[in-house]
Amino acid sequence: MIRLAAFLVFCVGAALLSRWLSAQEGVTVINWLGWRVEVMTSLLIAGLVLGLGVLFLLFRLIATLLSWPSWLGHNWRARRRRRGEHALGQGMVAFAAGDMKEARKLARRAEKLLGSAVLPDLLSAQTAHATGDDKAALRYFKSLSAQDDTAYFGHLGLMRLYLGQGESEKSCAAARAALALKDKSAPAHLVLLAEDLNRENWKSALDRLAVLLAQTKNKAADTPFLASDIAHFASGQLNYPELLAAHLCLRLAERSDDDALQTKYLNEALRWSPQFLEATVRLAQQERTSSPRKALKRVEAAFKAAPHARLAGLIADLSDDNDGQLIARLSALADQAADPDEARLLVAQAALDKGIWASASAALEAVSAQGRTNQYFLLTAELSASRAKSLGQEPDSRSVAEREEALLAAAHAPRTRRWQCGGCGAVLPQWQMVCPSCSVLGQIDQMAAGRTPLPGLADTPAQS
Repeated sequence: MIRLAAFLVFCVGAALLSRWLSAQEGVTVINWLGWRVEVMTSLLIAGLVLGLGVLFLLFRLIATLLSWPSWLGHNWRARRRRRGEHALGQGMVAFAAGDMKEARKLARRAEKLLGSAVLPDLLSAQTAHATGDDKAALRYFKSLSAQDDTAYFGHLGLMRLYLGQGESEKSCAAARAALALKDKSAPAHLVLLAEDLNRENWKSALDRLAVLLAQTKNKAADTPFLASDIAHFASGQLNYPELLAAHLCLRLAERSDDDALQTKYLNEALRWSPQFLEATVRLAQQERTSSPRKALKRVEAAFKAAPHARLAGLIADLSDDNDGQLIARLSALADQAADPDEARLLVAQAALDKGIWASASAALEAVSAQGRTNQYFLLTAELSASRAKSLGQEPDSRSVAEREEALLAAAHAPRTRRWQCGGCGAVLPQWQMVCPSCSVLGQIDQMAAGRTPLPGLADTPAQS
């Protein structure tokens, strides 16, 4: 519409100009080489304009004829590029759909049409790797690593290729080359983390894990790492990475002969996992000679955060309380605990051990209905039997019935917190650095009975 309006305006303007020129009566006289030419000025101007138009058209025709070969070449290259891009797109779709044979055929066609470029090389490398042609994949990944803009991805491809072939040294070398280009590369750090754990390079492993966790702390995801990036780890090794970091700190503390350095690593372990019982106990044992009051406060704070029998026993060792004072102290801490029911069960156990039946009974009565685990009913049965035994009485039929009822309820009640491996779900009698069931490091923690390994990262079901 705009072009039509412009053409009409041009025609109207040309008509007005022609009319104006024809109305002029001027004559132009030209004397040249003995010739005398007289012509109307308007006709001369019209002829000049027409001549210039003819010259312009002639120039365009000659230019078109001269550029004809390059025009043909340009169109041929454009068609070839369109066909190559179409083959590349189809190849990527085939690769995503899992048709590796078709994807590889299309990758070769794209490479033939487009030449050596980033996307054709990448598709060729991926299809070669997926179809088991390691030689071709190696060639393509090396080609990518030699180009500045794709060097990082080429090194990652080489890293995964070598890892799949079991060549850990070459895989680690490629990972280091990738880190030289991108120092926070998670896949490269994970490969080197696995190598550090295998070689017991605890400090390097802790540093790498800290880098990885710093990248994932703001991500709202159930699993901080992609399954493809941790496939080379033992199953469940990274289910709870913060807990692993705390155990690595504990390993470093065990290796050090310097008390100050041990304290530093134990405190760092608690920063990674604030309820890490072993670190709390070891710190308190270090502090008990120099500052027993500080050690006692540390253990009391830990007891309130996560009640445990070891902490209750340590409080008894660190304090100068008699039996009654100890039970009173534990009862006060239980009232402030994050899990008061669990803490009151520990108070009841301590009172039973000391023979203070009233305190044990009071602690059990204070346990809520939701907190009545199997331990609650076992303690109830023990209290009934111990009280009768201390009085030198034979249990009557009512006491026997109550005890049997409590034991039966214990068999069906929810289980209390226990030591459990976060990797395989195995339940253990006590804490250990390495799980004896699945051999993963640093995944054993006090867990509720319903807590199981993270889905998708561990294959062994939880044991109960």
